[in-house]
Amino acid sequence: MIKILLGFSKFDHFYNSFTIKIKKFKISNYYNVFYFKISYIFISEKRLRGWNFLAILASSFAPDTRLYYCLMNYLRDEIKQNPDSEIVKRCNYIIIRLFNTYNSRRKFMMSPEEVKYTEEMKPMQIKIYFFSGTYTSIPYECYTTLDEVKHSIMMKLRLKVTRIPYFALCEILEKKDSTEERILEEEQKVIDVLSMWEYDMERFTKERVKAEFKIYLKILLHYGFTETDIDQVTLNFYQVLYDIIQGKFSMTDDDIGKLSALQLIAVYGTLTHEEAKEKLEKELRNFVPLSKIKKNQEQFWVKAIMDEYIKINYIDTKFDARKIYLDHISKHNFYEAHLFWVKVSIF
Repeated sequence: MIKILLGFSKFDHFYNSFTIKIKKFKISNYYNVFYFKISYIFISEKRLRGWNFLAILASSFAPDTRLYYCLMNYLRDEIKQNPDSEIVKRCNYIIIRLFNTYNSRRKFMMSPEEVKYTEEMKPMQIKIYFFSGTYTSIPYECYTTLDEVKHSIMMKLRLKVTRIPYFALCEILEKKDSTEERILEEEQKVIDVLSMWEYDMERFTKERVKAEFKIYLKILLHYGFTETDIDQVTLNFYQVLYDIIQGKFSMTDDDIGKLSALQLIAVYGTLTHEEAKEKLEKELRNFVPLSKIKKNQEQFWVKAIMDEYIKINYIDTKFDARKIYLDHISKHNFYEAHLFWVKVSIF
């Protein structure tokens, strides 16, 4: 048993205590009699450790209802009465975390990285990827949900707010010869998703499997947009391109040749014949679905794509090539059918 005695000012009107039982990093907190009176501790370093501990505890475990309201009242009184601006700042920081932990309890323990950022009172950063191969970093706290992350991305990209419901965050597990995808539940906390990744990565390491988890912004439902909508045309193009390369469409060799030729311009702009051929020879797997590339067929595909490329060298811009690409694939029988996601519920 470890008893932590905390108290930061003259505060005499109630009693509380934390009795912490530590066993294999699983902690249970019990409501006991405890008296907050840290005014007797004059060493600032010890006071800071006490506040850090309370921030970590408030981020991890929800107390019972009686203790919760005692702590909230105590923190509010500190905010009103304490002249120390640093203490007031920490109280505000803790009160938000305590409120969120109490109302939405977390499922996993804190990671060492999260403990570090909590002590520094700084948000963590998560990378959200796009199918173009780029990514953006979004700040998050222990209580941040994936829905809040999605809203942050949309606002950061300056995409129309009305389009937010049509997007989702998609988890993609990349292995050496395969990928696995799943749509993430919006009410999930970011920290819970990352904790599950950590658990799975430990298993993959034991099995000597090379794997990497990433979160992508994905169009979940189709909606109308105009040809002048540059951002939306670009997002659609790269997502459809990813799905084609992953083999989600049943494509003819002729379709693959035409779309790959358009892809050269849509991604790289206008290239000379030699530059286009060099790109294909180096990055053919980024143009043709892996299932279509049989042994010793690389030169067949390079020639087939270059034959189509010669026919479309009149296209001047990446944007025009992307529009033509989407127009071509839109005639496919299963176009957009793969975008829809159904959540099964038992009534």
